[in-house]
Amino acid sequence: MDDYQRMRYQVPPTASGWLVVTEAYHPDWTVTIDGRPAGVHRAEAALLSTYVPAGSHEVVFQFKAPGWYSLSLAVGALGWIVALAALFYLPSKWAPVPWRSWWLGKTRKK
Repeated sequence: MDDYQRMRYQVPPTASGWLVVTEAYHPDWTVTIDGRPAGVHRAEAALLSTYVPAGSHEVVFQFKAPGWYSLSLAVGALGWIVALAALFYLPSKWAPVPWRSWWLGKTRKK
């Protein structure tokens, strides 16, 4: 495993058949055999696999996440930053009085 998104395998010349990897299947995994694209299949309904023909081959599985993964991560991180800022700002003396009162649970009597 080169990193968490790429796995390399050297298949010996005497082997052929299905290479099954104990990694969860996801449609964004791709596979190349000697640099040429090959098909990624499910094995046992949950694992990655591909068919490797006879001969010595280098098989590379790579996960390419779609752009919305990064966008979701950025939105989530921004949400945590805003929540932490509110946690420290709202009870402080710099917050507007109505906001501070609401945050601290104090209500005005009429």
